[in-house]
Amino acid sequence: MEPIRIPANSAVYKTGALMLVAGAVPVADAIFLIASGAMRSALALPVSFMSVVGCYGVISGVLDLLKWHRARTIPALLLTKEGIADATGIVTGGLVYWGEVRSVSKVWMSDHHSIAIQLVDNAAYLDRLPAWKRFLVSPSIAFYGTPFLIAESELAVTLDQAQVAIESAQRSATATQVTELPPSSASHWWTAVPPEERTIMPLRSER
Repeated sequence: MEPIRIPANSAVYKTGALMLVAGAVPVADAIFLIASGAMRSALALPVSFMSVVGCYGVISGVLDLLKWHRARTIPALLLTKEGIADATGIVTGGLVYWGEVRSVSKVWMSDHHSIAIQLVDNAAYLDRLPAWKRFLVSPSIAFYGTPFLIAESELAVTLDQAQVAIESAQRSATATQVTELPPSSASHWWTAVPPEERTIMPLRSER
């Protein structure tokens, strides 16, 4: 089967630059005030709060810009004959083989819909992930029974379209899998006889 690319929704990350600027301003102000000795005055608490908020804005902005760049260059989901390659979210799911996929469904997650790909063996999938990724996706298993979730906002298509594409690709990949063929009926008679039944018969001379 030909690879199917489901594009990412890059528009959702366009606010990254605004977040970066909005966070950089209070950080710069906080640095100026700290250098002016504000931490030794009644302004210490407001300056600390300003620093925390600014750092959060900067980190969020940088992450959004990185995800925006990734969304413009890498498909959110790549469906191949091997399986699904997931490049969505902060913690990408990586490759899941078709043989590991038990079902594909749509679930409600607090304020948005997501695609939940239920796996045959969650432990086998987690064993392939680094320790920090296992830690981050473990709550998904506790709440939704799978570590493999794809948010609606991450895709440039609807969840229904993505679900249909995934299920269609799985059927196509499963149908085209190469299986080992049985021995041909045209094989030599000796190879068709089980080893335990192979005997050597003495030749009879013609008189």
